[in-house]
Amino acid sequence: MKQQTLLIILAVAAIVIIAGGFGAWTLLNSNQPSSSTATPSPTATTTPEPSSSPEDTVQQQVRDASMTYIKTNHPETEQLMTDLSWTGGRQETGLIGAETYVYETVHGMIGGQWWTVNLAYPVVPNPVYTVAVNYTQSGVASPVNIVWQGTYQDGTITETSYSSNINSLPAPLSTQEQVRDDIMVYIEANHNQTAQYMQSLNWTGGRATAEGLVGAETYVYETVHGMLGGQWWTVDLAYPVVLNPVYTVSANYTQSGLLSPVAIAWQGTWQNGTITETSYTFTP
Repeated sequence: MKQQTLLIILAVAAIVIIAGGFGAWTLLNSNQPSSSTATPSPTATTTPEPSSSPEDTVQQQVRDASMTYIKTNHPETEQLMTDLSWTGGRQETGLIGAETYVYETVHGMIGGQWWTVNLAYPVVPNPVYTVAVNYTQSGVASPVNIVWQGTYQDGTITETSYSSNINSLPAPLSTQEQVRDDIMVYIEANHNQTAQYMQSLNWTGGRATAEGLVGAETYVYETVHGMLGGQWWTVDLAYPVVLNPVYTVSANYTQSGLLSPVAIAWQGTWQNGTITETSYTFTP
């Protein structure tokens, strides 16, 4: 009987222990996140890169400040400073403790021409930049030459030398003179028998508009050169006073004092650089 009672007590104890362990396991798992729920991964954030601004380098600032100084203090150079597109930069010189930069530009005026800017400075805080600026032309009869030298430091420019031959060059042609010369070039290029009569032309004349005539202009140019016999070219221009007018042009070559004088007569129009021939005769 005692043995049976002991077995019953052991059985009850085993049941209590198993039930308690199961309850503890259930409680523990109820506090854990469900395995079917995915743990969200941290969102990656991208640090925006600083935008690259088109700020000029210090050397470019020195270059541009020098050009502005030249244009401001020597206004005759302003006509040569339109639409400048620079190339160039640091030059390998092999020197230690010093830097050299060279910039150059070519723009589209008649003939080859360019600005060159040379910068040289020691590699020290707030250096003094030694600046040399040159303007050079080629392919034209009377080239413009400009040479400027100075220094730049902390925004201050000091000029040390300047030379230019602009003021000694011939005055630019008026529009009427340009029309006259364009016509003569056209005649010689398109009628080669006239070339021998186009030597050493020295023009006189100018405005010849009749008094009281309103809304129209007339110009007459004439030249006499030193071939045998009297001979001369006469160019007449007539045009309305409007924007971008059409110039009506006649060019005549006349000789005198010869038994068989040469006569040349040309007529046409000029507008914005475009020439249209309407008649031409050559009488040997």
